[in-house]
Amino acid sequence: MIKETLRPIDEGQATVTPEGILEDDHLGNMEIDESLPTCNICLLNYSNPTVIPLILIGCGHTICQRCVWKIPRHENDTILCPFCRQPTNYDDPENQLPKNFAILEMIERN
Repeated sequence: MIKETLRPIDEGQATVTPEGILEDDHLGNMEIDESLPTCNICLLNYSNPTVIPLILIGCGHTICQRCVWKIPRHENDTILCPFCRQPTNYDDPENQLPKNFAILEMIERN
């Protein structure tokens, strides 16, 4: 099991840094609501601020920030989309992926 460090999320930013990712142990007790959007990799419901949906800019697919950080980096500073294998440049934590605000709005409505 991969452990990430607990650090706060800056709610004012439109991106998420690795400091905002919760440890896997804190997510194990979350209930899944089938009426809400979920990450297609870890199958957790998207929520703000624990499971934030991020857009892979190379293809437009969305996965949660925890799963983005688990995707291996290639030597040319890219990650490959786990669904369509399109590359997204992700060279350092300063080059962030945008939040998917459409999904976040759907969550807030429920």
